Amino acid sequence: MGNQNSSFKIRDAASVDLAKLSSIKPTEALHRDRIRDTDGIHVQYMVAEQDCTVVGFGLLVFKPPETWSEMEFLPIIVDLYVEPEFRSQGIGTSMISEMEKIALERGCHEIFIGVNPKLNERAHSLYLRLGYEPMQKEPYMNHWSFTTSAGDVNEGREWIIDLRKDLCSAN
Repeated sequence: MGNQNSSFKIRDAASVDLAKLSSIKPTEALHRDRIRDTDGIHVQYMVAEQDCTVVGFGLLVFKPPETWSEMEFLPIIVDLYVEPEFRSQGIGTSMISEMEKIALERGCHEIFIGVNPKLNERAHSLYLRLGYEPMQKEPYMNHWSFTTSAGDVNEGREWIIDLRKDLCSAN
């Protein structure tokens, strides 16, 4: 797999990436579970790599693992992140493009992503530029939870707007 240019490539996450992924976003169990759950059917965990170093990651979810809270819109891009010093180089755009391609190849006609438009204006602008359309006029309080294989319960609440992209008209 791999959408790439001369300086970075997009590929599936692997166990050898655990230390770097954990340094970007703790905890190791979170990344280990995502790599374990990547099966090309339910979940696909991807990394952006530059000069053999992971500089970003993102999760494409077709069906959430049983230890996650329900998800209304699928497939969905979750937890897309690029290290600050590597932003504005096309890495996030390439990761999204690769995930859209995978979803389209799997027969999906649309794809979703959620974002807090006030706390993450940069990502919100990127998604809009890439053709994602807001599904609500105003953010709503999203409650989420998941449990890692280490037994860590992760829960949160955040204001988000869901965005949708029609993959058939986009290509």
